[in-house]
Amino acid sequence: MLPSRVHRSRILCAVLASSLALAGAALAQTNDEVNAGLQFSFTPPGARSLAIGNAFAGRADDATAAYANPAGLLWLTRPEISVEGRHRSYTTEYIDGGSFNGTPTGEGIDVGGSPLAEFETDVENLSFLSFVDPHPRWAWAIYRHELANYESAIRSEGTFLTCPQFACNPDNAPGEIRERVQAVIGSVDLDIINYGVSLAYRFSDNFWGGVGLSYYDFEYDVSTERFKVRGMGRKFLPADFSANNLVIRRDQEGSDSDVVGILGLLWRSSDNRWGVGAVYKQAAEFSFGVTTVGRDPEDPDEFFLANSDDVAFETPDAFSFGVTFRPSDPWTLSVEYDLIGYSNLAPKFNVDGRVNQGIHGSTLGDFTIDDADELHLGLEYVIRSSTPVALRAGAWHDPDHQIRYEGQDPFLQSRFQEGDDEVHVTGGIGVGSERFQADLGADISDRGDIVSLSAIFRF
Repeated sequence: MLPSRVHRSRILCAVLASSLALAGAALAQTNDEVNAGLQFSFTPPGARSLAIGNAFAGRADDATAAYANPAGLLWLTRPEISVEGRHRSYTTEYIDGGSFNGTPTGEGIDVGGSPLAEFETDVENLSFLSFVDPHPRWAWAIYRHELANYESAIRSEGTFLTCPQFACNPDNAPGEIRERVQAVIGSVDLDIINYGVSLAYRFSDNFWGGVGLSYYDFEYDVSTERFKVRGMGRKFLPADFSANNLVIRRDQEGSDSDVVGILGLLWRSSDNRWGVGAVYKQAAEFSFGVTTVGRDPEDPDEFFLANSDDVAFETPDAFSFGVTFRPSDPWTLSVEYDLIGYSNLAPKFNVDGRVNQGIHGSTLGDFTIDDADELHLGLEYVIRSSTPVALRAGAWHDPDHQIRYEGQDPFLQSRFQEGDDEVHVTGGIGVGSERFQADLGADISDRGDIVSLSAIFRF
């Protein structure tokens, strides 16, 4: 027997809510369950650029320019190989128990406390590898760059909230009712690797241009299981994660690829004290499959197919503008503005065209993502000797760009909350010679830390 209209409506609403959570996966992070920790690397590769606050578009003077700003490949005078390894440590928040709003009843586990829990992730990987072959008027490069490499898992009891009774159940009279978000177990495995080729051309001694093509290889595997927390006295009890209590199971997986472009420009003054650069990186889009099944409320031993579809996963496009100034030979100051186009992801929220509204009339227009206007600052001081030593420091502002819900539905309010701005502090050191350079850099922030070790070999 098929589920009743009311039960099926509730299941489809839950499907949409989880689908919208998935759309947030294309962001660097969200506050929604297993996708909360997804991280992308829009910053330029290399420990050197990391240490100066990622302010590299106006400088781009080593082999990492292949991705950072292809025009900068013309700084090089001999072939180079660049290799980088990174350690990333992320702390991710997700909803788990506690009280989102209202006054806790004191019954069972509804005793208040923060609804946010933390999950820590550590990843070590070969993040960048490139080869550059420069010539007097042109240069070319090939590279491998990891845009995303992430694994995570969560286990959430579900938060408690107070909402108007008609919002939690439209068949009831107006009033307030204490409700609970479904418990969930989830896991995610995301990999996006970029293989690229770049070409730079010298229009004049002072003005250079560069283009690149990037082939993105995408692998995505997410599993989400939601469990009943209401009915039969369950509301205030610890969540039952047994198979018999499973309500919705959702699998999101796929492999795909896309080819996108990079465009870079670089101007330098005749005395090499000033540099101005601009870079545009096109968004990549992938497709993967989503299958959601719901338990038949009339027959708990049976599941029915609630939704099966192919959906889009898009990375934001990015624009960078940077200025570099050398007031004296040892000192170099870099400033950069980055615009990350997260807002263009909003049209991708609709996973199933047949379900284009949120719970109880909330529309997709109630969900908002802000573009990220990032400001990067970096400073380098080089100690001149037979083996020069470079000391570096920087900082950059990372504004909130989480998907947030601005409608009236309390369940979605609890799951899609506004995030916080962050300030990243960076620093590092480098040593080098005519043939070899080694750099160490770090990026420290509240949500995560990055430590990078890179090397450049010149022939």
